[in-house]
Amino acid sequence: MASINTVVKRKQYIWLGIVAVGAAAAIGGGLYLSDVDMSGNGTAAEQEPVPDMTGVVDTTFDDKVRQHATTEMQVTAAQMQKQYDEIRHELDVLNKQRGDDQRRIEKLGQDNAALAEQVKALGANPVTTTGEPVP
Repeated sequence: MASINTVVKRKQYIWLGIVAVGAAAAIGGGLYLSDVDMSGNGTAAEQEPVPDMTGVVDTTFDDKVRQHATTEMQVTAAQMQKQYDEIRHELDVLNKQRGDDQRRIEKLGQDNAALAEQVKALGANPVTTTGEPVP
């Protein structure tokens, strides 16, 4: 009689073989079913004949393609020019606003200096950054 280890080893090999055959059968069946044409496109192909394109591509076709490409590029260039002009206009407006803001800042600086002179003339003690009066 064989030892228990040999019996267990044989059973493991048998189960490994069964699992391998089952996996191979599942993979093979899946591949077979994926190749089966279930959509029925054969009847659709018979109903719609392929149009005869003989003679469609000639020199006039090439000229039409070139003309279309040229027209499309001109339209694209015009759109880009329009966008450029809009951006340029916005930039000019922003520059004008920046100049106005700088003039306002200068005026506020002058007003602040004038108020500081008035405070000095009155002899009031200035305050520190914490809000306390300077001794």
